[in-house]
Amino acid sequence: GAPRGEKVYEKISGRRFERTSIVAGQVDGEFIAPMIYKNSMTSDFFVEWFKTQLLPALKTPHVIIMDNASFDPKNILDELCIQDKHFFLPLPPYSPDLNPIEQAWAILKKKVTDLLREVPTIFECLERFLKLND
Repeated sequence: GAPRGEKVYEKISGRRFERTSIVAGQVDGEFIAPMIYKNSMTSDFFVEWFKTQLLPALKTPHVIIMDNASFDPKNILDELCIQDKHFFLPLPPYSPDLNPIEQAWAILKKKVTDLLREVPTIFECLERFLKLND
C-alpha cells in the first residue's frame, strides 16, 4: 500500500471489460435458461426472465430456491410458481451457503477468467462456457 493520501500503483493486466452479467437457474448441476445481459438487474427484468425463460425450462414441478436479492419481487415470483405448480423457497438474507447455485457461480467465474486468455470478450467466454451456440 501507499502512505495515507498518496496514490496506490498496482500492476494491472491492461484488459478492461464492460460489465456483463448473467442470470440462470440450475437443475441437477446444469445451468438452465441462461441469459447474458449488460443492463442492471431490475425487478421487471427479473420477473420477465423468470416468467418467459426459467419457468418454461422446468418441465415438471420443482422447488425453486431463491437468494434474497433486493430485486426479487417475492410475492410475484411466488404467485408465478403456484400457477405452474412449483414450490417457491426464498432463502434468509446473507445465506449463500444454503444456495446450491453459489458454488456453480464460483466455478463459472474461475472458468471465465481462464477462458479470457483465449477469447477476446467476456460475452464470448460466457457463451462458450454455457454452450449457448449449440
